[in-house]
Amino acid sequence: ASAGAGIMTASRYTYRVPGGPQYQASGSIGYKTRAHSFMASVSRNFGDAYGIGAASTVSASGAWNWRRPGSLWAMTANVGYMQLQSSALANGASWTSVAGFSRRLGDHMSMSAQYGYYRLPTYGLLLAQNLSEDGVSVSLNWSPTPHRNNQ
Repeated sequence: ASAGAGIMTASRYTYRVPGGPQYQASGSIGYKTRAHSFMASVSRNFGDAYGIGAASTVSASGAWNWRRPGSLWAMTANVGYMQLQSSALANGASWTSVAGFSRRLGDHMSMSAQYGYYRLPTYGLLLAQNLSEDGVSVSLNWSPTPHRNNQ
């Protein structure tokens, strides 16, 4: 967990940023069993990393991984949410989700496949209403160091 405060001062802006002290806070928690790992986090920051003049950014994420010790297979899934509070956005919410699996093929090789879906914020300055993307990724991976065989 963390907490803090600061003041945002813009040298130039299209949309007015809030004046005075702003707070930010975050927290994370994780849990691991023999084969599963879970993680969740949430944060609130003032401003935004994109420079569009958001007053604050709220984000949350969660992840799950599965790999039984000694198994050649692994699975993973994660989801993320971000809300930008800004007059530049009609709806400043965005979502991401990814799910996939991997399989070790030898001491140095593995393969993986993932599906991802992304829903981006609706910008008030654009006419686009459905800013979403999805896709599949398949990869063959090589590592110069051998995989450890966790028993």
